[in-house]
Amino acid sequence: MKLYPLFRNKNFIDTLYVLLSSSLGQFLRIIRNIIVAGILGPKIFGTIQGLAIFILYIPIVQLGYFQASTRVIPQLLSAKENEKIKNIEYNGLSVALFAGVLSLIIYFCLFLWNYNELSKMEKICWIGFTTVIFMQPLGQFYQSLFTAHGLFRVLSKIKIIDSIIFFLMLATVYFWGYIAQLVSLGFSAVLVVVLMSKRLSIDLSINRKDLLLVKEFIHKGFPILLSALFFNIFFTIDRIFIIGINGIGQYGYYALGASFFQVVLFVPDGIRQISYRLFNIEFGKTKTDRNLNRNFWISLILVCFIMWSVSVLGYNILPILIYKLLPAYIPAINIVKAFTITIGFAAPGLILSTALYTIHKEKTVLKYYFYSILIFMIGVLFFIHYALPSYMMAIIITISHVFASVNMFFYLANSNDYKLEKIVFNRIVSLLSLLICLSFLFTFGFDAFIIKSTLMSTIIIVFVYLISIGTLLMWYYRRNKYLFA
Repeated sequence: MKLYPLFRNKNFIDTLYVLLSSSLGQFLRIIRNIIVAGILGPKIFGTIQGLAIFILYIPIVQLGYFQASTRVIPQLLSAKENEKIKNIEYNGLSVALFAGVLSLIIYFCLFLWNYNELSKMEKICWIGFTTVIFMQPLGQFYQSLFTAHGLFRVLSKIKIIDSIIFFLMLATVYFWGYIAQLVSLGFSAVLVVVLMSKRLSIDLSINRKDLLLVKEFIHKGFPILLSALFFNIFFTIDRIFIIGINGIGQYGYYALGASFFQVVLFVPDGIRQISYRLFNIEFGKTKTDRNLNRNFWISLILVCFIMWSVSVLGYNILPILIYKLLPAYIPAINIVKAFTITIGFAAPGLILSTALYTIHKEKTVLKYYFYSILIFMIGVLFFIHYALPSYMMAIIITISHVFASVNMFFYLANSNDYKLEKIVFNRIVSLLSLLICLSFLFTFGFDAFIIKSTLMSTIIIVFVYLISIGTLLMWYYRRNKYLFA
């Protein structure tokens, strides 16, 4: 089997770059989070992680302009309409700056609203997080431009630099505690924006604010933003309930698992960025194209195999690390395990929703996320009524993700743009079903038979699992080469 043509494929190389930067970056962040959690303790760690929830809601203040840019610019690049692109970028920078200022105003209003109830440490954390809040829209704006222009290799290198520097700043946390953690987060946010702005400069000489363009892009992008906001609720609503029901101390335990989930999802998000640009280019050519169909299914299979591997790896290794390095967080082990399983079901949702955005089915995504949140809320009622342990909240959120991902999967499978021959579709369903069954066997299955895991037994389990799914994927590739051609 000749795989070397893949290494001459730009999209494949871009994917490798994104996977490398995402995997390295998130690996370093996971290790850093574990160490920081041990240094700061559950309460302070939980407070800072709680403030990070704001980052997921800040994008709404730009009202979808960035999402529309990511969709439109690739199509304009194909048509070589450079002046329109410059206009989009100039006005986008204005939107980003406005969004940053507006985010700060909203953030400080919330800070003042809660001021009398906050401890001195919590007030310092709120103030120290302002840099991250202001820089977030700018970072998101530049990332949307890098994605639209297909500059994935440059973006990957920037993320690697940021990840290494952010990890090295861990030493300051050891000496100066949570103050150093806040400074590190702010410095990282500024560094990424500075590096991106140096590599992709915006022509400021245009000096032409086009309110009609902004209005048009908000109209195009807001439905995408709204469905993305519903997806972000999956990241936060469970945490809000945990804080409200069990208190900030318990959230420190819950945050350890939730932060692993949030950090790891940056890997499929990187693949999603490549896929979104690629899907839009193909869709922009003929509206229905075999390449659009093929690229979607390849992206989905790739994400499923990568993220279930991460799930099994995290499920088996993280508890051992917690026992050895973070004995104070032993109550968080079941929460961490639950979130590792959530990753396997939630990550495909990123690619599935991206495929729907491409064919302008934003309302369909919104519908499935809305129903998923209703399922979650029903689960929360049971959680409160029966006073269930915290890890059950993670299981409830997992069920919500399963509902959304499964429904989007079958919707796309029956759509005109992504429909496959019945035999090929059945093979994909069988492949993904086998992947999930194998993953469950190497997580829950071994939990039932192995009383006490050791580092050596865990390494063997993970190694056998990776060999098994690698063999499964290669078997599928041999049977369906034309899909990858």
